[in-house]
Amino acid sequence: MQAIQKIYLFDRKFDLSVRVILQWERSLIILGQKSRKTLFYLVRTLIVTNPYQKLQQRFKTLGKELTPSVLSDAQTYLGEWLQEHSQTLAKRRQLEFNGTLMQWFHWYLPADGRHWQTLKEQARELAAAGITALWLPPAYKGVGGGMDVGYGIYDLFDLGEFDQKGSIRTKYGTKDEYIAAIQIAKQAGLNIYADVVFNHRMGGDAEEEFEAIPFDFSDRNRQIGDIRQVKSWTKFNFPGRGEQYSSMKWSWWHFDSVDYNSHDPSYKAVFRMKDKSFETKVDLSQGNYDYLMGCDLDMNHPEVRGELKYWGEWIINTTGVDGFRLDAIKHINGDFLVIGWITWKRNSSATYLQ
Repeated sequence: MQAIQKIYLFDRKFDLSVRVILQWERSLIILGQKSRKTLFYLVRTLIVTNPYQKLQQRFKTLGKELTPSVLSDAQTYLGEWLQEHSQTLAKRRQLEFNGTLMQWFHWYLPADGRHWQTLKEQARELAAAGITALWLPPAYKGVGGGMDVGYGIYDLFDLGEFDQKGSIRTKYGTKDEYIAAIQIAKQAGLNIYADVVFNHRMGGDAEEEFEAIPFDFSDRNRQIGDIRQVKSWTKFNFPGRGEQYSSMKWSWWHFDSVDYNSHDPSYKAVFRMKDKSFETKVDLSQGNYDYLMGCDLDMNHPEVRGELKYWGEWIINTTGVDGFRLDAIKHINGDFLVIGWITWKRNSSATYLQ
């Protein structure tokens, strides 16, 4: 009979929190009877010899700034790591389940609000055809209301429930239809991945004024003007939802850049808020590809980080999705995603597509 002993350890000296699972055939060894020193030696040995942990530790030594030279060093080390551990990776691949993921939407779906109903009708047929998982479109309200594909994100907490942006439902249907479709799909044996858009907000409810510095769209490292007063749509009050599910209201200080100034609408630039900086560890296109569109979230702001973590818990508890597809990750600070949000969400059962 196989037995599993789970041991949860916390070493304050090394700031190490780990879970060790050991398996034995026909016997149960109680490691708790061993000395604390021996236990921690075993745990540290397991961590050092784990190739994935070694890769993570090596990347951490590259620092917080992503420059061309750092990127080159990372690519070199990754190549060496893949070659060194090719046999280990091949063995692991043989043990993994080889499922089939389907992107269950496209940009030009009709905006008739029937997409979730169609999923309910076709879920068993999809599973019978060999599909094992579905990537669903962004299910929350966008700036275009019932016409928005979902990437012009307005309110993460409106899944087609509130009268906002000219519609109650989203392009795909209502909140109740979305949740019902997920439940039926899971009953058919399908895993469901929700599309997560964290990078930006669009369709603010009011304009605000603040100081900002203009930067070249094609080279975000090149300042093209002096600091100035900018007026842009950065106030998000969510009047249709009020404070249901979340009481946070967004203002200009929750963002680090915009691309529109009502005081001078013909002037084209990326306006970075005064005393803020573009995110690091993003794609290096245009010099720094932190800014993509709309109001760019400031991932260094504690209220922003807290709200996104809270939403992650809320969406899992509300819908029962199995995991996430993360949108626009090359525009978001890698430390927030990997060290922050994903690591935090690993305490749940959710998994991720990137």
